[in-house]
Amino acid sequence: MGANDRWKDIEAQKQAKVEIKSGILKRIEEKEIERDSFELQISNVNLAHIDEREKNMRIEVERKTNQLAEREFESNIRQKQSEVYTIEQKIKSLNREKDIMAADSEDRVKLSLKKSELENHKKKHKKIIDEYKDRIRGVLKGRLPPDKDLKKEIAQALRTLGTEFDDLDSKSREAEKEVNMLQMKIQEVNYNLAKLNKDMDSRKRFIESKLQSLDQSAGIDLYLKVLDSAKEKRDVQKSKYNIADGMRQMFDPFERVARAHHICPCCERPFSAQEEDEFVKKQRVKAASSAEHMKLLAVDSSSADSHFQQLDKLRMVYEEHTKIIKEAIPLAEKNLNELKEELDKKTQALDDVLGVLAQIKADKDLVEALVQPVETVDRLFQEIQALQKQVDDLEYKLDFRGQGVKSMDEIQLELNALQTTKDSLHNDLEKLRDEQRYMENDLSNIQIRWHTLREEKVKAANTLRDVKKAEEELDRLAEEKSQLELDEKVTGSEENFLLTL
Repeated sequence: MGANDRWKDIEAQKQAKVEIKSGILKRIEEKEIERDSFELQISNVNLAHIDEREKNMRIEVERKTNQLAEREFESNIRQKQSEVYTIEQKIKSLNREKDIMAADSEDRVKLSLKKSELENHKKKHKKIIDEYKDRIRGVLKGRLPPDKDLKKEIAQALRTLGTEFDDLDSKSREAEKEVNMLQMKIQEVNYNLAKLNKDMDSRKRFIESKLQSLDQSAGIDLYLKVLDSAKEKRDVQKSKYNIADGMRQMFDPFERVARAHHICPCCERPFSAQEEDEFVKKQRVKAASSAEHMKLLAVDSSSADSHFQQLDKLRMVYEEHTKIIKEAIPLAEKNLNELKEELDKKTQALDDVLGVLAQIKADKDLVEALVQPVETVDRLFQEIQALQKQVDDLEYKLDFRGQGVKSMDEIQLELNALQTTKDSLHNDLEKLRDEQRYMENDLSNIQIRWHTLREEKVKAANTLRDVKKAEEELDRLAEEKSQLELDEKVTGSEENFLLTL
């Protein structure tokens, strides 16, 4: 049983080695094909010849590079360009000089016109200044500023007066409001005073009409006396009535006493029948007379009291009349006088403000009247300055041209010579650029060929390395194959040995 397993194991090893050997043989075949391909690639390559060519090509590149550097094209081109630029500047300068000479006559005409215009402006300027200088001094407190500052100072004066005018105008409006307010108050007080006088007259007429209706011809001034007289009369009549009534009440029981006691009620003397009758008769006559008298006294007392009451009813109206005269009217008149005094002060203050305002308005109008002429003067001054500069520039140009000026023919000859030199320099520049391009292209072509040759050399070297590497791989595979064949022989011997058993 052990031999059988061993045999199977040997068979398996044998089979595995066969497969390994087959793989090695296949790889050897592939490597030989690869090696043959590499050898085919370099079969026509002569490395020594390539090295020689590469060396010669490198030397040629260095030589042409040195030749290109030695020619110093860039420096020479810059030099030529600088010379061309210098020539062009000279040509421009001569052309300007030529144009200036051509424009000289035109500038002289222009100068004459500008001078004439300048003189006209100066005359206009002087005329306006002479016409308005007194007014200008008037508004600027005797000063006549320089022309350049005139407009600014007039504008400043106008602003100052405008500010003062606005301030005073505001104050005048406030003062006018106060005056109007006082006038309204005075009107109101006058109205109240008139109303008081009307009320006073109304009460006076009322009282006097009442007095007249009471058969009193006295005026209102005697009202109190009339009232006192009526009161006194009422009191007198009332007193008389009271006395008479007292007497009546005192003598009224005499008849009863005499009849009852038959004596004199006064002295208590006994009466005879005849005396008693006579006494009673007298008392009755006297009582009848007293009753009539009492009626008259009652009528007089009532009339006096009625008269007094009617007069007394006027007391309140009279007191109101008196109060109006003594209190209301004096108070109103006092208030009116105070308001009038205040109105006079306010009116005076308003008049003062209006006076100053009118003066400032007049000054402001004077300055405003100067604004337009001053603006004209300032405009003329600015134009004079500009014209003067133009005249000075033209005179300077003409004076400058007059010093060391060449003739037109000389300038043209010099221009022709410079143009010839410029053309020659341009030709030299073109030649230099052509030579530079030719040498640079030649160097570039040689460099390309040199790089191509170097790449070919590198490629051949790489291919030789690949061939060598493939041969080394083949040698290794051959050794593996030999070792495997030796192992197969050992395995075969062992197998034969097992078969004999």
